[in-house]
Amino acid sequence: MIKKIDSIRNFGIYKNFSWTSPSGIKDFNYKNLFYGWNYSGKTTLSRIFSSLRDKKIHDSYTNGTFKVSTDNNGIYDSSNLESFPYDILVFNSDYIQDNLNFSIHVNNSSDSKTILFEVGNNAKYETKIIELQGKVDSIKGTDVILGKKIKFQSDIDEFEIYDKGYTGKFTLISKEIQDEHFLSLIRFTKTNLKPIISKIKDDLNNFIVSDKKELSYLNDIVKVSEPKDELNEIIIDFNYSSIVEEVNKVLDNTPEKKVLNKILDTNNDAYNWVKKGKDLHTPNSKCLFCDNIVSEERLNYLIEYFNSQASTLKEEVDRLKTLVYDEINKIDAINYPSSNDLNLGFINEYIEIRNKLIKI
Repeated sequence: MIKKIDSIRNFGIYKNFSWTSPSGIKDFNYKNLFYGWNYSGKTTLSRIFSSLRDKKIHDSYTNGTFKVSTDNNGIYDSSNLESFPYDILVFNSDYIQDNLNFSIHVNNSSDSKTILFEVGNNAKYETKIIELQGKVDSIKGTDVILGKKIKFQSDIDEFEIYDKGYTGKFTLISKEIQDEHFLSLIRFTKTNLKPIISKIKDDLNNFIVSDKKELSYLNDIVKVSEPKDELNEIIIDFNYSSIVEEVNKVLDNTPEKKVLNKILDTNNDAYNWVKKGKDLHTPNSKCLFCDNIVSEERLNYLIEYFNSQASTLKEEVDRLKTLVYDEINKIDAINYPSSNDLNLGFINEYIEIRNKLIKI
């Protein structure tokens, strides 16, 4: 970094300037501010920095001299400007005059040069851009650099024969497949062809169809001239998972056999009939079915029976059985489309899947 300008001689308005002559001049810091009236020497001072940048005295002051000191104890003057080690950028009136010209010629051209102002985050990426451009140049080459890709150029040219726009072999083969094998019913381009080639190239024999019957079948599939209408999707809301979970909970319970009744335990119709009838009677009332007296002891027995764990589990089992039957009915209610409603290529697979579902 420049520490100070030791002296300036015959350089514009600076006839005999010495840094140490005025009192209170401090050495330069990282950032410095110069201010003064018009024609007080600001532009002239900037031309000292232009001379350091260009490594020669400015053309306007061929007889002028100056000397600067740097923070590494370097001293530079008009005799050794070529060895000045720092890059200098100067934006002053000379720069504007050299680069900005707002006059337009008759051919709509201008003498202005392109200026790129990099501010904010853009400035951070300049080094990366330069680095990446260098890598691109090292691969592709420039007017002065032989690129790395030159040794692969023959392979690149050979690939271009296949991949070139409308005349490449990939395109021509794709068009042949589309026109001759698909009868132009299916759009088939090199974009479709390339991944197929990548998939089969290492094991080509495994993809060759030699069976004439299978080949004829495949040929019929790709040449379907009247595609079937799109079928509506069949959506069934099955609840098997939740039912299985509930069944497992029931199976984990072993009811106590305190209260048993052979008829009610084995006959669902009798079980449901007695359970409903129990709630219609009070102790020592007449039975609505047989007119016999329903004793308090008998009624208490029935209440205890229907409140037992075994009875509760039985009702839960009956409920779950109903849910299972409902799920089975959902499958039976499926309106399977006819195989005639499908395109040829899907019929066999459809029949196989449908048969598996029916067996379930």
